Parts: sequence; C-alpha cells; structure tokens
Amino acid sequence: MLTITLKNYRAFSDADPLVMEFGSQFTALVGPNNSGKSSLLLAIYELRNLWLNLQGAGIANIINGAIASPGSYLDVGDPLEVFNNSNSRPITIEIGVSQDPNRDESNVCVSRLVLTCERDSPFSWRGIAFAGDQRIQRSQQGVKWEPITKVLQNTLSGVPTPASEMSEAVSLLAGTLYIGPFRSVIGQITANYYDLEIGAAFITIWNIWKSGTNKSQNNAIGSITDNIRDIFKFKQLEISAQAGGGGLHVRVDGKPYRLAELGAGLAQFIIAFANAAIKNPQLILIDEPELHLHPSLQLSFLTALGSYAPKGVLFATHSLGLARSVADRIYTLRRVEGNSVARKFEQTAGYVEFLGEMSFNAFMELGYDSILLVEGVNDVRTVQQFLRLLGKDNRVVVFPLHGNELAAGGREVELAEIRRLSARLFALVDSERTSSGDAPDSSRIAFAEVCKKLGIDVCVTERRAIENYLSDRAVKEVFGAQYSALKPYEQPRDVKPSWGKDASWRAAQRMTKSELGETDVYEFLSRI
Repeated sequence: MLTITLKNYRAFSDADPLVMEFGSQFTALVGPNNSGKSSLLLAIYELRNLWLNLQGAGIANIINGAIASPGSYLDVGDPLEVFNNSNSRPITIEIGVSQDPNRDESNVCVSRLVLTCERDSPFSWRGIAFAGDQRIQRSQQGVKWEPITKVLQNTLSGVPTPASEMSEAVSLLAGTLYIGPFRSVIGQITANYYDLEIGAAFITIWNIWKSGTNKSQNNAIGSITDNIRDIFKFKQLEISAQAGGGGLHVRVDGKPYRLAELGAGLAQFIIAFANAAIKNPQLILIDEPELHLHPSLQLSFLTALGSYAPKGVLFATHSLGLARSVADRIYTLRRVEGNSVARKFEQTAGYVEFLGEMSFNAFMELGYDSILLVEGVNDVRTVQQFLRLLGKDNRVVVFPLHGNELAAGGREVELAEIRRLSARLFALVDSERTSSGDAPDSSRIAFAEVCKKLGIDVCVTERRAIENYLSDRAVKEVFGAQYSALKPYEQPRDVKPSWGKDASWRAAQRMTKSELGETDVYEFLSRI
C-alpha cells in the first residue's frame, strides 16, 4: 500500500494536506467541479521527472544530501504555478509504504520519504528518509546510514541503496499513464494530449501496430478490437487507418463508417485502450471516465481499462454511484476557503439513499431492466464479466451489499425499500461452504430467507465463493503458469501462490461462456 501526502502543492495547503492511500485495483476521487480531484492526478503527472530522478540510486543520493532536480514540471509553464497560493511555505511531499513483514531484516527499507522544495528554488528538491520511526541520517563519511548499520550495497556504483518497497513506489509513480478529461481527439493535428498519442501520430502508430511485422503488436490491436466489439455488442468490428493517414475507418457488422459518425464514446475506447497497450503503464490515472459514455458503458470502460494496468486505476469522477460500484477506495473532495480538502468516504447511513444517488429510475429509461445485488465491490467487477459472457452487462445494474452490512438476516426493512425500486430484483451471495453438502454460512441462510419472503430471486452459491468459479485456464493466463484455479471449496489462503479477491475480475474477463456453463451461477445469471 502506498500513501502520498501533498502539502502546499496547488490547492492542497499544509493546514489540511491531502493524505491518500492507493494500491492495486481501483481508487476513486469524487467531488464537484473545482474541488481538487483533478489536481491530484495532475500532481502525479506533473512531477514525473522528479519520480524518474529518484529511481535507481536516487533515493540513496538524496538521503546523502544530494539535490533531486526534475528539470521541469510536465506541461507547466511557470514552476511557481504548482505552489499553493494561501501561504509562502515550501511544498512538502511525503511518500509512505507498507512493508513486507517477511522481508530480510538485513535490507535497509525506507518506509517514509519526505521531500521539500522552496519557492525560490522551484527545481531543487531535498529529502529525508525514515525506517520505521528512525530517521536515516548521513554520517560524517557520507556512506553510512545511521542508526541502521546493515546496508545493501549497489553492486554497480557502490552507493548504499534502499532495496525496499519505496523503490517500487517511486517506480510506480514514474510509470503512470495520465488520460485527461477531453479524449475525443482523433482528428487533432498535435501529436499528444498529456500522455495520449492523438491525431495523425496516433493513426500512424495504430497502422504500424496493426499492419506491421511485429506479431505481439498485431495481437495487441486484435485484442483491443475484440474487447471493444464485445463491450459495444457488435457482431463484427474492424478498425483501420484511412489511406493517407487522415483518420480511422471503422467497419461495424459489415457496414463502413468514419469514426466521427460513431460518436465520441467509441473514439474514447479506441484512444484510451490503444495508448494503454502501447505504453504499458503500471498505473493509469484518468479524469472523468464517464465522459461521453452512456451509463451502461461507464463501468465496462473502467474495468476494461484496468486490465491494461497491473497496479490499477486512479480516477476522478463526478459520479458517486460509479465510484461506489467499482472502487476499492473512495475519497471525497470539496473546496474550503480556497483550498481543497480530501476525506475518506464514509458509507452512507442508508443503502436506499445510495441507490437514489445512482438514480435507478434514470437507468431504467436508458435500457436497464434489473438490479443484481452482490456481496462486495470486488464481486461487482467479477460478476459484471460473467454477465458480459451472457450479453447482459448493459441490462443489469450491479450493486454491492458491502458484506454483512446487508447480506445477512435482520435487513428486511432495507431490502424491502430496495424492492420498491424494481420488480426485477436479484441477489447473488457467497455460501462460504467448506465442503460438498455443507450448509451455507448462517448469515447467508438468514439473508436468503428474507429475500424469498420479499420475492427477491436469490442465489446462494453452491461453491464456496465467486472466485471458486474461475477456470484454471483463465487463472493461468492472467496470473501465470504457477497459479491454479481454486477447487470448489478451497480458500485463497490455503493455496500458494494465491491472488487477491480484488484481482479475480481479471481472470473472469478471460473466461469463456462454456467455462462458466453448467454451474449454478451460470443458470442463475441466465434467468435474469
């Protein structure tokens, strides 16, 4: 887990700094216009040269008194723009990492790095580091880190190097892809928009990757095209560069179109997915992923985009409903006396109020006809991939029950309120069975009884949980040949190596209809 703290960077003052945790999978920033949610994404992007400067022996050098200089801030005309206007104090950025409890104690592991930059020297960054509560200090000789005496030497330069999660964190920050809020830019003449290749440059790259001699590039374009075809429910899709590089030519279900005829939404998918495949980022930063997209496509777009970034997606959005449906962590931002204030999102007091925020009635007008309740946010993403196999992902709104908060007995009042929203209400929850013939967990039995009483079609899984339905082929394809699918009643903690539940959707995305077929989950989803 990575924690980043911004003090006096743009709208985040040191009086109420931004403190945010993010790791793998999805983190959402929610707030109105001008609340500062985009500023955090931009901060990671603008400071890329600093992150690059800290790679390799950079952390050790700055601990030993060297100055890290980014040279420039990306797409910033005046470096003083990045300083907060409410005071004259320096920018302070703190990076904290959680440490592997099984690490070798002989390794020097920096757990917190504090970087500062004064206004009169906007390109000069100094830093101090901590291992736990102990500051790592430069000695008289400049090579010994005190009070830590065991040092891992860099075999190339002889410089003491913090071989730790901190090095990985800096590499993660340096290896991002920033996707700005305006993405309908195929026809632009310029070569890039923030990190996106656009216009003629993009079309040239697409043509090379699709028609060139590199088979891995050919396959990447094929996968992007297949992914978009499946999401948009096309039977056939072909995307080619027009003669002379003037644009993209799209053939849908046997009929030719110019990309402009098909709308900004499809262009967004093509540009974002292709850039992610080409640049191979660790983490994707995206502003307003809902832009140009019908609500039925927003979740599909985000989850599919996440498949191109092994460390996940950090996104800024106006939609609390979208954030609640997909994000593992949510931060809300608002403007207070000219500065941005960020807080961890607290769960709403009432679940029906949350559904009201999602405006389900509006979703029905746009083609949805059913609500499916699942246990948690991780299950939303996995089940959505299963629904896609059945061609139902754009008809069914999937909402998380947040575990035992609602997936238990004694929630009749809350579920009855939800029942009023739709005549077609379904629920899918893990049984937590430990063996064949075992009864489900008592809380799930009680939940199912309430559902049946209220006329909610409910499925308590035959297998232990949703992740026990992933195929061995898909698991190996996503996580590696050393991984194996879970047996029907096996828990992830009982196998090694194992993957996190928050990554199960990646394997579900690779499954085929036949692999899910003939299971109780397939039969249940088929009748929605």
